[in-house]
Amino acid sequence: MFSVVFNQNPEFTHTVILVMAAFTMILGVLGAVASYNYKSILAYHCISQYGYIMMGFSIFSPLAIAGAIYFIAHHSIVKTALFQFAGVTERITGTSDLKKMGGVLSSHPWLAWLFFITAMSLAGIPPLTGFFAKYPLVLDGLDQGHYIIVGIALFVGLLTLYSMVKIMMYVYWGKEKHTSEQRKIKVGSLLYPIIPLVMLTVVFGFAAEPVMQVSMTIAEEILEPSNYINTVLGE
Repeated sequence: MFSVVFNQNPEFTHTVILVMAAFTMILGVLGAVASYNYKSILAYHCISQYGYIMMGFSIFSPLAIAGAIYFIAHHSIVKTALFQFAGVTERITGTSDLKKMGGVLSSHPWLAWLFFITAMSLAGIPPLTGFFAKYPLVLDGLDQGHYIIVGIALFVGLLTLYSMVKIMMYVYWGKEKHTSEQRKIKVGSLLYPIIPLVMLTVVFGFAAEPVMQVSMTIAEEILEPSNYINTVLGE
C-alpha cells in the first residue's frame, strides 16, 4: 500500500502519517502510564507501539522500513508473551488491578523474572529485540532530519520503561496480597507457551544483524513496486 498507493506525493502523505505516528505513540503511552489495570496497560502499549511502526514507514527509507518490519516481528512476539503473563498472574491473584496485587515474585519467581525480561524488551533495553527494533528508526530519523519524532520516540520509550517498572513493582515485588491457597497454584504448564516467546526475544536480540539483513531485503523490495505491479498487471 505504501509503495504503490502512497507513493504519489510522499512529501504530503508521509508527513501527515508521521504526525499521526507521533500522536499515536504519545496518547498510547499516556494511557499506559495512567492506568492501574494490568491488561489495560498492555492494550494501551499496543497503540503506542504501532506508532513506532507508522514512524518507520513514514520516514520511507530502506533502513527505517527495515526497522518497522523488525518492529512488527518484535511486537508480535513480546506483546503475545506479555498478555499471557497477565492471564497467568490473574489466575494466581484473581484480579487485574495492580493495587490489589503484590508479592508474586516470592511465590512464583520464574513467572516474575520471565516477565521482567519481556518487559525490558518492550521498553527497548539492550540486548533484547526492543532495542534493535527502535535503534534503526531513531538512527535513520536523525539522518533524515526528523528530530521531533525521534525525540518523541525516545521520550515514549522512557514512559514505556516507567509503566513496565510500575507493573513489576505493584504485581511482583512487595508484600503478598494473595491467599495461601493462591500461593499454591501451580503455573508451570501455563508457562510452556510463554517460554519460547521469551527465548525468541533474547535470541533475536543477539542475532539482530541477520534479522535486520532479511528486513532490509524486504524493505528494498517494498521500495521497488515495479516487481509487484509487473506480477499483477504483466510486463
